[in-house]
Amino acid sequence: ELTIGGKFRVQFSDSDSSVHIARGEYLNIDKYKNLNMTWEWESEPNQISELNVDFISMNDKTKIILKF
Repeated sequence: ELTIGGKFRVQFSDSDSSVHIARGEYLNIDKYKNLNMTWEWESEPNQISELNVDFISMNDKTKIILKF
């Protein structure tokens, strides 16, 4: 759920069909500008990173900047 303290889980497959799963919690939300969250790969428990995602409006496009 996209609220502060809300949790998320993402799953995707590589071109070789290996599955990767990450999960985390939203720490800060600045609508249309920034998301700050924890990030933990399920294959690497207790190795928690903090991810910051900036969204920058550029005319009819959006630039996304990821920072770990």
